[in-house]
Amino acid sequence: MKILLLISILFFPIVAYCNIKETKEIETEIKPNISISQSMSLALKFIKKKKINIKRNFLQKVEYKYNFKKPSKSYWELYYKNKQPFVEGGFFILKVINSGNIILEYGE
Repeated sequence: MKILLLISILFFPIVAYCNIKETKEIETEIKPNISISQSMSLALKFIKKKKINIKRNFLQKVEYKYNFKKPSKSYWELYYKNKQPFVEGGFFILKVINSGNIILEYGE
């Protein structure tokens, strides 16, 4: 029992140091070029410009999707869902890309 305690005391600091060092090496800062409020403002302007009827929809979620291969292609995803459940074509997604361009996708 004393041997196990001695081994754990000797090797634990090495293992802990390795884990901390590995964590620091893989940390990256993910920061959107466009804030969440800017993306929502751009999305509302897009909705008005394209005359998209959102009376039957509500904004269910907003999520930032980071593209590790091409960070400039990262985007805010705004998911608008139909208020009535089980309706075909019940949602649409607006992708506000870091450049400010917007992609519209309809769901089934």
